[in-house]
Amino acid sequence: MRSTILTLFTLSFATAMGAGCDSADKTPAETKAAKATADQGDKVKKETKEAVDAMRDYTFAQKSEFIAEMKTKLDALEVEIKALEERVATSAGDAKADAETKLAEVRAKWGTTKTKLDAAEAATEANWENLKADVKQANEDLEKSFDATRTWLSEKIKPTE
Repeated sequence: MRSTILTLFTLSFATAMGAGCDSADKTPAETKAAKATADQGDKVKKETKEAVDAMRDYTFAQKSEFIAEMKTKLDALEVEIKALEERVATSAGDAKADAETKLAEVRAKWGTTKTKLDAAEAATEANWENLKADVKQANEDLEKSFDATRTWLSEKIKPTE
């Protein structure tokens, strides 16, 4: 970790120094070296971010925390889904049928995520990583679907006054 920080600092310094130079004054070799340094700096930044993300990832020992966090997210999303369903139920017009279909798809993805979360809750250390990944993917799909549906609804169905 210490070497990563030192490398980041060195590359940042080298990039900053290179950024202050006029590219017209550089030889092709200097331009190529500056690009290589910038590319290496981007690679180090990416690797550092991945290392931080990996440290945040839930281990089997933190399974209960992950499950609790995901249940909270699902509960909050269910409240939002119900609010959209109520809004659609009180609406009129051609878009209502399409809205009901889209919300049914979101509700199905919510159910899939809940089922995968229930399976992860019963996970053993041997199958934890796979089940956790399944929950994360299902939740990501659910959130994307919900956001797209909410956006679509806001464009097609006007709020009741």
